[in-house]
Amino acid sequence: MLGGIKLRFINTQYKVISISNEDRYGSTVVVEDTRRGRMLKILRIINYQKETQDFVDYMKLNMFDHRNLSHPNLANFYFFSRILEIDTKPVVANKYYYTYEHFNGVGLFEFINNQNFDMLLDISVQLCSLVKYLHLRGFLLCSVNINDLFVVYEKGKALLKVSTLPYAKGTEKSVMFDRENNYFISPEAFQFGDYSRASDIYLIGALMFYIFTGAKVEVSNFKDELEKFRNIEDKNKAQVIEIIKKCTSLKPGDRYESVEKIVEDINRRLNKNFNIISKKHIQKLPRHITRLVSREHHFKRVIESAKGFLFENKLQPKAMIIKGSMGTGKSVFIKASGYRLEQEGISVVYNVLKENVVSSFYYIILLIKEIIRVTDKEIIDRYIADISYIIPDISSVPAAQARSSAIRQEDKIKLVYRLGNFLLEASAKHSFALAVSGFDYIDEDSLSVLNYIMRSEGKGKIYLLLGAGIQSIEENDKLKEFCSSLAEAGYAECIELNNLNINETAEYIRLLLGMDKPFLDFAAKVYKETEGNPKFIYEIIYFLVINNHIFVNDKGEWVLNRVDLNKLNLSFNIDDFILNKISKLSPLQKEIITTVSIFNTAVSPDILKKMVDMSEDKLNAQLNQLDTINILSKKVDDWGISFDFSSINLKKSIYERIPQDIKLKSHLIASYILEDKFNKEKRQNKDELIFHMAKAMRYKEAIEYLMNSAEKMISSNLYSQAIQFLMQSYNLFAPEDVSNDKKIVCSKLGELYEQIGEYSNSMYFYDEAERSAVIVNDSKVLIDIFIKKFSLSYKIGDKKKAIEYAVKAKRLLKRFSYPGGLYELVICFNDVMSNKRKYSSYIKILKKLIDTIDTERHECYYARLLVTYGRTICNKNRYEEGLSELMKGMAILEKLSEYKYMPYVLNSLGYVYSEYYNDMEKAREYYEKCLSVSQKLNDLSSMEKGYNNIAEIYRIEDRYSEAIEYYNKGLQVVNVSRNMMIKALLNTNLIIASIGMEDLKKAALYIDISEELLRNLKDSGNVMHFFYQCKAEFLYAMGEYERAAEYAQKSVNMCITWGITENYEAHFVKLLSEIQLSGKLNHGRIKAFLDKVFEVNWYKLGRTACVKLAEIYISKGMRKKGLELLARGLRYVSNIDTDMLRLRYEYVEALAKKGAERLEGLTKLAGLMESAENNEIKWKIYKAIAEELMEQKNYREALKYLITSLSYLRKLVYNVPDEYKIRFINSHDRNSVKENLCRAAELMTGNEPGEKAAKEYTTGNISLQEMDKYFDYTEYRDMYRYKEADETAAGEDLDTSTRMKFLGKMQELVGRFSDDETANLKHMVDLFAEITQAKNAFIATLQEDGSLNVIVSYNRYQETPFYKYLIEQAKQKRDSIIVNDTFDYNAKKGDILIPKDITAVFCIPIMIQKERDGIGIELVEERRRYKEQGDNPIIGYIYLDTDSIISNFTQESSLFCAMAAKIAYVLTDNYNMKVMSTVDKLTRLYTRKHFESALSKELAYAEKEGGQFSIIMADIDKFKSVNDRFGHQKGDEVLQSISSMIMSSVRKGDICGRYGGEEIIILLPGTDAKGAYSVAEKIRKKIENAKLLGLNTPLTISLGISSYPEHGTWAKDLIDKADQALYHVKESGRNGSRIYELNMSNSIKRIDRLAGIISGNIVEDQRKTETMLEILDLQRDSDKTLEEKLFSFLGRIIEVSEAQTGGIFCIEEAGNEKRISRKILRKRLADKEEEVYYNEGIVQKCMETGKGEYQIDWNSYPGIDILTGMPDWQSVIAVPMIDRGRIKGVTYLSVPIKSKEFDAGTYNYVKTLVDIMAAAF
Repeated sequence: MLGGIKLRFINTQYKVISISNEDRYGSTVVVEDTRRGRMLKILRIINYQKETQDFVDYMKLNMFDHRNLSHPNLANFYFFSRILEIDTKPVVANKYYYTYEHFNGVGLFEFINNQNFDMLLDISVQLCSLVKYLHLRGFLLCSVNINDLFVVYEKGKALLKVSTLPYAKGTEKSVMFDRENNYFISPEAFQFGDYSRASDIYLIGALMFYIFTGAKVEVSNFKDELEKFRNIEDKNKAQVIEIIKKCTSLKPGDRYESVEKIVEDINRRLNKNFNIISKKHIQKLPRHITRLVSREHHFKRVIESAKGFLFENKLQPKAMIIKGSMGTGKSVFIKASGYRLEQEGISVVYNVLKENVVSSFYYIILLIKEIIRVTDKEIIDRYIADISYIIPDISSVPAAQARSSAIRQEDKIKLVYRLGNFLLEASAKHSFALAVSGFDYIDEDSLSVLNYIMRSEGKGKIYLLLGAGIQSIEENDKLKEFCSSLAEAGYAECIELNNLNINETAEYIRLLLGMDKPFLDFAAKVYKETEGNPKFIYEIIYFLVINNHIFVNDKGEWVLNRVDLNKLNLSFNIDDFILNKISKLSPLQKEIITTVSIFNTAVSPDILKKMVDMSEDKLNAQLNQLDTINILSKKVDDWGISFDFSSINLKKSIYERIPQDIKLKSHLIASYILEDKFNKEKRQNKDELIFHMAKAMRYKEAIEYLMNSAEKMISSNLYSQAIQFLMQSYNLFAPEDVSNDKKIVCSKLGELYEQIGEYSNSMYFYDEAERSAVIVNDSKVLIDIFIKKFSLSYKIGDKKKAIEYAVKAKRLLKRFSYPGGLYELVICFNDVMSNKRKYSSYIKILKKLIDTIDTERHECYYARLLVTYGRTICNKNRYEEGLSELMKGMAILEKLSEYKYMPYVLNSLGYVYSEYYNDMEKAREYYEKCLSVSQKLNDLSSMEKGYNNIAEIYRIEDRYSEAIEYYNKGLQVVNVSRNMMIKALLNTNLIIASIGMEDLKKAALYIDISEELLRNLKDSGNVMHFFYQCKAEFLYAMGEYERAAEYAQKSVNMCITWGITENYEAHFVKLLSEIQLSGKLNHGRIKAFLDKVFEVNWYKLGRTACVKLAEIYISKGMRKKGLELLARGLRYVSNIDTDMLRLRYEYVEALAKKGAERLEGLTKLAGLMESAENNEIKWKIYKAIAEELMEQKNYREALKYLITSLSYLRKLVYNVPDEYKIRFINSHDRNSVKENLCRAAELMTGNEPGEKAAKEYTTGNISLQEMDKYFDYTEYRDMYRYKEADETAAGEDLDTSTRMKFLGKMQELVGRFSDDETANLKHMVDLFAEITQAKNAFIATLQEDGSLNVIVSYNRYQETPFYKYLIEQAKQKRDSIIVNDTFDYNAKKGDILIPKDITAVFCIPIMIQKERDGIGIELVEERRRYKEQGDNPIIGYIYLDTDSIISNFTQESSLFCAMAAKIAYVLTDNYNMKVMSTVDKLTRLYTRKHFESALSKELAYAEKEGGQFSIIMADIDKFKSVNDRFGHQKGDEVLQSISSMIMSSVRKGDICGRYGGEEIIILLPGTDAKGAYSVAEKIRKKIENAKLLGLNTPLTISLGISSYPEHGTWAKDLIDKADQALYHVKESGRNGSRIYELNMSNSIKRIDRLAGIISGNIVEDQRKTETMLEILDLQRDSDKTLEEKLFSFLGRIIEVSEAQTGGIFCIEEAGNEKRISRKILRKRLADKEEEVYYNEGIVQKCMETGKGEYQIDWNSYPGIDILTGMPDWQSVIAVPMIDRGRIKGVTYLSVPIKSKEFDAGTYNYVKTLVDIMAAAF
């Protein structure tokens, strides 16, 4: 039984053996796969609901990747799809499933009992092996459930089996819906969904802990348990514990960097030799089709087309024809599309047709055998005789069998109709799609049936997905006509599958090899061989793997770069069948394929005609024949038709058999033919021509073409492709060649490799160019090469070599006139001169060149010199002049389209706007443009500078996190470019950014990195002086004033020595340090410094200096001076302003005030600071407030603010390197916080401890070991908890006082308990909040599905991931969670992380108690429903948190709350019991009884207060048919969903109840009829749009509304009137909302009149019954003539029977003869008589026999159907009209069988109506 329903078969494939588990997401069953030899599998059913939506979407895209995972420790994943049928009945409910491996094993945690150490270690290493395998494949294990871990025995070896699903890297947490227990999940993954390789390493560590310790997973907290094994005696286990600790470090960066590092540590510590890389599991090709590359847009098109036609009634095409040349993956696409359609709820019948099958109706036979098992028996019976024509053994009817022996030709047309109609009728109830691969081979009769189906309208819906080769369609006239005519009629559309491009090829190879990322270089080689044909790609990869040309190394990584495809014989696996075909070819055909084989790509017939001696017609005939037999394959592209081999291996084999001299001659001829053709056609791609030139030894011409192609790639910034062309050129040169072309090629290769950061390759080719130039004494080339090598050497930090090359270039320039070389050398010296700060001499050189250059001949150099000059003079503070020169240079470069030089210009413009104009937005705009252009050019040097400069803008704006992000992006580029100078600069900038983020440990780390980099760099002054400044700032922050002043002075000196712009930042650090050292303020020096800073536009520094110096002045009592500085800084707000600057100014402004005004300003600022993350300002603000309070002698409040100040100071110190912590605390007045805290405590209490502590901690003698004690303010917090200081003085124990207070309040509260459990719980949660001083609190019950139901809350409740995280921790521990971040921060429980805005939190489980509670309140006995849950099951939780430093979140208060939890149990249990009695279990709506009670109360209130309210009565339309068709389980699901949607659509105070069956009633207090109507419409639309029964089965709701007092003043009256309004909607067509009106009573009477007649429900029978009454009224109408009555009757009966035409034939008798006296004929919807076609024979037969019948009239028809081109056969009903035993007439109805076939039910209904009407005669 599953959900009360017995399951036997799922999708007719899986036979259910047993049900192993059910949960709120679905269920898990053991099944036999009847299509796989009754193989046992596990099948997981997934209900499609909010929590599972993302998983379903993920699996639709990634199923193929999961199927191809194969590792011995991972359960094999088989399939994912939608459940379409259960026990052969359609399932419209959205349910999905996936299947995976079934195995007989024992649970891991059962297995580990009594196992030895080596076995446990082996299991652990197996886990590591699995995780490593997944990481290599681009997957993560993410998390595992306890029940997903097993051990099985294979060949006597214990084998770990993990049956959980891994997920592709980057998968969102929302996808992983079923990870209910999280015992092994890392904190960052659980709390933030941050799954990574690091989180998998945590998982390994956590699992190893439980494996080795045997601790009970379900009842223990991992981190708590780990502490118990700190001093374990077993040495081996002690080593394992150390490994576990590193794996499970709280910070991901502190864990092992990879899985193999874990195993290396295991081997090292335990002297083992484990190897987790199993090459046999990695080095293999996938066993199933892979995810299809570059086909997703085609899949979407197919899905949208099929769903639009089948479900949404859109005017969509009915068929999709998938075309493509050989090897493009048509068959795979058809099959994968079938999978995707089934996942969308579309039944798919998939068939593959073969070439050698030609029997009549072959495909239709396959199709009917598939669908007949799910077709209604009624339909089968109607068509069984026809089906037996083609499937004789399907019927037991003798007549059918007799006719099945042969199909006469004359019967085929009828058979096409009948079979087509059978398929259409079978699809009418459940539409489906037909997926046909190999549609090329369909037989003609089956094609005719499909043609009929496509052109038929109205009966059913069948969607076609057909795959065929382009050539096959062209050659098969009938197939071509079928496809083209459907397309022209709009019934079909086409998708043509093409080969893959180079990137798609790389992705396909990645999937084939299961790699984490693609490799483009290798893919480029494969692409060249295959042209991106998927089949050929697979063949090559298969060959390379099988022959070990590509392989997996010892790290588990594929080695792809050691294979040269050009040197391999790729003629492999040639099919014997094809070879046999070749042997039978004619000599002409052999000549053709030999000629085709010499071409690298497809060749056109006109080229072949010039290569072989035969006429065009003869050649084309032979080519088509070769294509037909699949030797060659026809291709169509922009240049027309061409031919290539169907198999690349066959092509290579034939080519290798050609004698060498013939090859050479053929390539030579081909090269001249192609050269002429390509030049005439002006083709850009000349790869084929170059190929033949090289093969024909026309090397020079080939090189020329390759160089031209490379230039075009360079102009498009396609450097990798350009390198490929140039490398081809280089390989064509002889080693001794020293030609100019070779020098150019080598030089270009050097440039390109430098551009992409491959510097060793770059230098190699520069050396090659230099060698050639030296041999031929080419001075010009040598100058160019020396300049390039100079620039490259300087870039990579080899300054000595750089200068050597510069000197060589300079010497040559003195002997050889080469202006361009001179200009290039001078421009390249820009970085050198900048780093050395030799601006003056460099400016002179540049100016001289600008003045003397020939601007016409060297316009580009002129522009570049202007730009270089402009940037350089900016460095000398000549910004406006520099900006002008930059803009002039940029204009020229833009005119010349020399975009490669633009990044430097844009970067320089950004510099000017940021440094001179302080226009950060404009600067950022230029920097971002620079970055964008650099990325397009792949200019690494400009990219790294662009990232750095954008980061600098963010840093100036105090947006440090964004700055750090961009600095790190710059470092990523540097890792490729290896520009050590930029690397040093970026790391130096990260020092300042880290100081700004208050991450001083990282700042220290970046100092070390920068110092090391700069130590190894020469001429690094440009960065070095800045590094000295940054280090000085760091040391100043640490309180190392002397060293700070020393490094600041170094920076200042370096600027002076190098003759560069002064570093005023360094001056300022020096000034501050000297003030701290001397304690004196030199007003004149300060003024002069500020004057200079503002004069040179360093506004940010100026404003920062003003506020920092003002703070110092005010702290020293010089308030007036401080205010003057603040005022001066505020003058420049328009130049620069940031949030942090504003905060600093507000703080110092408040500090400058006095008394109450000062306290008010600081307190206000403290409130604004809550969301800020600057702990430095926070501790100062709270300290200043405390000092003011102490002045007012308010010591208790001062104590609170000092504790808060100390807590922020502690957070600051936590991020300080250990070696600086003591000095840090004892500097910048920080120690005064603890000193004041101790003094305030002493003054408050009069006790000694505070004074002693103050003395101890102000001497500067505290040690690092005492740091925790220094910041532990528990004692002071406890002091604050007293309202009166003398309470402590009296000697009363603090805990006793709190306990007594709590017990007193609790006793008072219990005494006030009422019978309202919700109110009682609210009082309780308020008490908890009061006692603990919580900010947020709630009490929640645990629902059956594991979710929380918050009953009451304090302040506010808003669901957050942290709540779920904490409750999960409490669930695991089965104990209270107490985390307090306000003191003793090392005492946190395990690895529980709390958000930054929470300082303390309690989470206390509410559990069933058996004993009496400790405060004298006897608890109720356990409820019967908990008996099966074990000891003390958890039924709910008490949660409290605070963001306040001062609170009562102590161990003692948590114990009090835990005591109260026993009372909370009683209240919550009673609450649950009441809810159970007032809430409908199925719908979660209120019961009818509760609703009526609520309505009575609301009515009384409205009467008393003169209020109003409304009632909505809702009823689900056609709900009985839902139960009848889909079963009661689905009906319940629908009712639940609709109830949930209704509850989510109304307000919290509105009452929703289940009134009866599917009727739902809603009470809307304070709402008039108009407002209620809006609510009703909101509900109606939401339900209509929800598509709860799927897209093709609408489900709607009808709603009626009444309002008090407008429509009544009695409860029953209001409900009745809402009910009348509801049924008025039902009578009017359903799916609507109506407000009650007086005239609705008539419709109710109408329904009452019908009630005595209706046999079923109103919805199903009302139309028929009304018609019968209408006919009766018509028959009795005395105002109409007989002919008028019969004409009206005929129209009505045509309508209700859905006939197209009809007739009434009046009969008169003359003796024994009967003849037709009058004919009344009409068409549907016509208002007058007109001629229609009818079969006289059928009418005559009915008239003579007096018997009616229904049949298909095969003997006559009105004409040919213009759509199908076939006879328009009719379905006919003929009924005699008999009155008092005499035939008065015949009623004749007709409809084309393409639209409908009359059945027995229609006939019986028509006969009943005819019988009524017959009395009119």
